[in-house]
Amino acid sequence: MQFQRRCDPSGVQLVGGDCRAADAGGVTARDVIVLADSTPLARGFEREVHAHPTEPDRLLKVLVPAEHQGGGGPARRFFAARGPKFRDFLIAREYREYARAALSLPRIGARLPITHMFGFQDTDLGLACVTERVSDEAGALAPTLDALSRGGALSDDQIAALTDFARRLLRYDIRCSDLTRKNIALGYRAGPTRRGPFEAVLVDGFGDTHAIAVRTVSRRVNAASVHRKLGRIAEKSGLVWDTTGEVFTR
Repeated sequence: MQFQRRCDPSGVQLVGGDCRAADAGGVTARDVIVLADSTPLARGFEREVHAHPTEPDRLLKVLVPAEHQGGGGPARRFFAARGPKFRDFLIAREYREYARAALSLPRIGARLPITHMFGFQDTDLGLACVTERVSDEAGALAPTLDALSRGGALSDDQIAALTDFARRLLRYDIRCSDLTRKNIALGYRAGPTRRGPFEAVLVDGFGDTHAIAVRTVSRRVNAASVHRKLGRIAEKSGLVWDTTGEVFTR
């Protein structure tokens, strides 16, 4: 994985190997991260995930070419086949939800239950979403709840982290159209000076992508939807979700 220089095609001339602005506007070169030879850390239906070459606490998510998409439910495959606009729609809703949630935090230092997002980055595989990385004790990509629950019974610390995660989802009214075990990672985020606490984080699938965005305008409807999804997650993980106490138990 490496950086290469690319000239912006708008008003730029290539002079002596350097990108020089051809007008007084001062258009300059932009860095492009080369990912073609790197192995993805993870891959979903729409995107594959790569390590960031210079920011160890961040990841790069790039769209998988439509012809290489695999898996996904019938509805997702149907809409994906309609062209790239559907995937652009999903990404836009994801960023919109992140911005809404971040701007509505009640205090500085409050932890969102979703990954932080840092804009976009040019790569040789296309435009990448730059997102926060959640890591395990050794610094590798944190395991998902799906992987952990398939590997055996969850520990008390993991269950407590899930309860805290669920309560924050509800407290901050997070709209999450794809709240599943595969999109929940359990690990550590990197803070400015030290590692954060062990927690569960929704790393993908947030944003209201429903055709009729009732969850966006009604907190009550969204909470009911989140409770249902948490119940399904609990059932598949050998747990029980108590909607009254908002707690996961064995």
